[in-house]
Amino acid sequence: MDIRLLSTAPDARLLAEAVEAYRGAFGQPPYGEGPAEGAAFAERVLRYAGERDGFRFVVARSGDGRVTGVCLAVLARPGDWWRDKVAAALSPDMAERWLGGSCLEVVHVAVVPGAQRQRIGHRMHDVLIAGQPAPAGVLGCHPAAFPAQRFYRKRGWTALSKSFPAGDEDFWIMARDL
Repeated sequence: MDIRLLSTAPDARLLAEAVEAYRGAFGQPPYGEGPAEGAAFAERVLRYAGERDGFRFVVARSGDGRVTGVCLAVLARPGDWWRDKVAAALSPDMAERWLGGSCLEVVHVAVVPGAQRQRIGHRMHDVLIAGQPAPAGVLGCHPAAFPAQRFYRKRGWTALSKSFPAGDEDFWIMARDL
């Protein structure tokens, strides 16, 4: 298993492979994402690489070279859309504690179905958050994604809110000290 951290945009070939891994993971229930969401993921990676501070993109490859997992994170500061929506959903004290002047926004952690439960996510997660300049990390988790919830809890994340409005469902907001 090879795990790599990129701080710049991946090349076109790697991005295409990452999109396939993302679609494999998020095509499953409860997400049910399709090709349009895969394209949005690719656009998000490239946009965040060019516009957001603290861009971190982790890619896991199996021994045969296949991309088996991807993670994406950026620094979130006041004025960033998602960070400000989360701040509005939390009490002022919680928002200050977890979001402060900046936090690590974990955007995606995805492992292809055939590679799940092999600790690939654990290894990618640890590379993703290692050496962060932000004091805390924050993420959103689908309320019916029970394996993801267990994964995050095992990695030290705690639920701050179970009713963050995101689309048709309320997502969990989770955080941890870095």
